[in-house]
Amino acid sequence: MPRLASLVSKPLNIFSVIESATAYSIVLTNSVNEGASLTVTVNTVNVASGTTLYWSITDVTTTTADFTATSGSFTITTGTGSFNISTTADSTTEGAETFTVSIRTGSTSGPIVATSASITVNDTSLTPATILEYMVVAGGGGGGSNNGGGGGAGAIFTNIFSPFSSGVNPAAPVMPYQVGYSYSIGIGGGGGGSRYSPSPAIIGGNGGTSSISGPGFSVSISGGGRGGMFSSDTAGSGGGCGGGTAPPSSGGGGGGVGAPGTGSQGYGGGPGHPGAGGGGGGILGGGSQGSPGLGGGGGSGAAWRDFYAAGGGGGGGGTGLSGSGGGGGYGGGGGGAGPPSASGGGAGGPATGGGGGAGKSGPGGGGGSGVAIIGYPGSQKATGGDISTSGGYTWHVFTGAGTFTITG
Repeated sequence: MPRLASLVSKPLNIFSVIESATAYSIVLTNSVNEGASLTVTVNTVNVASGTTLYWSITDVTTTTADFTATSGSFTITTGTGSFNISTTADSTTEGAETFTVSIRTGSTSGPIVATSASITVNDTSLTPATILEYMVVAGGGGGGSNNGGGGGAGAIFTNIFSPFSSGVNPAAPVMPYQVGYSYSIGIGGGGGGSRYSPSPAIIGGNGGTSSISGPGFSVSISGGGRGGMFSSDTAGSGGGCGGGTAPPSSGGGGGGVGAPGTGSQGYGGGPGHPGAGGGGGGILGGGSQGSPGLGGGGGSGAAWRDFYAAGGGGGGGGTGLSGSGGGGGYGGGGGGAGPPSASGGGAGGPATGGGGGAGKSGPGGGGGSGVAIIGYPGSQKATGGDISTSGGYTWHVFTGAGTFTITG
């Protein structure tokens, strides 16, 4: 019987193939101040060095405008990579906002492999407060007659640095800005001019008071004084820039006189000279004295932003056919009259507060009415007055009584 061959079992080789898993984790702080940068670190497992990964922002309450970039890429080196997210400061009060960061493969729109917890953008900027700029001008005084003095300019009050400059004077009263606030505007009329003849003589008037009043704010200023009238009202009258000092004997009336620089009331009028009235006072300069054959010139007015106001009135004309009236002050003052003898003085400019010019023997000119101007940077946020835009500002100009109401 043949020998049985031994069975030889061959070993069985079993291969267990286990793919090592990749993993991604995000490390970052959970808040960032507006305008600052946030560093994001990504740690990986089983991701080869040199691998490019991608990131993108998912807005929760933020917008794309809150970031300088909302997506990008970075490279893994020995298991780690990082990138920065920069936020923008928008100068607007909007409260804290949130977003998340997603890590992706392939592209900025590829599969998401990790997502961060919510990140808060702290609101560190404030919407700039709206500053109301204002200028209010009272009515100008009426001009004298019979070689009289020019009327004084209406007083002026403003929180805008003066003159020919911008910016707000921090020492001036603040006109509060709050939606719903309303301010009442009052505008002074110009004073009437004097009349020497025909009889009876009429003595002119001071300019009217202008005002702005409302919540936490009130400004009221006096009108300009009337110019004096030869032989019957030589002294003129007190007022915002107004009021006469008695001229020399036989002289014309003086222009307005006020305390220079006090409360923005302006300057005094010039004294008269025999046969020639003095100029009315303006906001930036006094009226000049009359001289033989020539009425005194009106004091200078001023320019704030794009507006001109508060020029003094011109003086009356001198004696004789060659006499001439004094010039009206820059900023709305009426010119004084010269020959013929019956000539009347020029009126002060409307909505300037300029004083009226004096007549030779004719009537004095009426003073210019006052004005109130309120402005603020940017687009329209209020109602009232004649509204215009200039130089990045919105302006509300009131030439009569009205209401300024803040709406936005």
